Amino acid sequence: MPKKLRGPRQIKAVDPWLFTFGDGTWTFFSGDKNVHETREAAYRHWCECRAEVWAQTNRMRLPKAAMIYDGLTCDAREILWRTWGYGKNLSLTDILQALADDRAAVECFRASDPEGAGDVADFLSEWLHDLGVIEAEANRIAQSKARGELSAGVPQITSARKYGDA
Repeated sequence: MPKKLRGPRQIKAVDPWLFTFGDGTWTFFSGDKNVHETREAAYRHWCECRAEVWAQTNRMRLPKAAMIYDGLTCDAREILWRTWGYGKNLSLTDILQALADDRAAVECFRASDPEGAGDVADFLSEWLHDLGVIEAEANRIAQSKARGELSAGVPQITSARKYGDA
């Protein structure tokens, strides 16, 4: 199993926000500095710094580049988050399907790019754990609504912790 990266690390001369919130060719936070001219160039660099970017990404989220290049998804989190304040529209069936799809995307990535998935194996395990937290929170909110409670509160699906935190 690969050694887990801990703490902040420098991304090989590229701002980590480039891949956390963008595809490497553009990100709101980088302006014009350090961006790649093509997605092919960005992808090559993503493969080199994937683990470092994951280490700096907040839990319960995915680096944008992981969604673009590795095919990972976080649809269940997004569906659950959008239901906050509108709990009557909560569809547990939709969230459970999205969770199945999010988990399947991890397995697809592991199968299609074993080396890349191996580089972030610990982070993928943490992401799968986070999906379990999202599932438990969706069930909690659904049960609250079934009991006729007006508000189940904010979904507890955010974290200030990073994947690389000890």
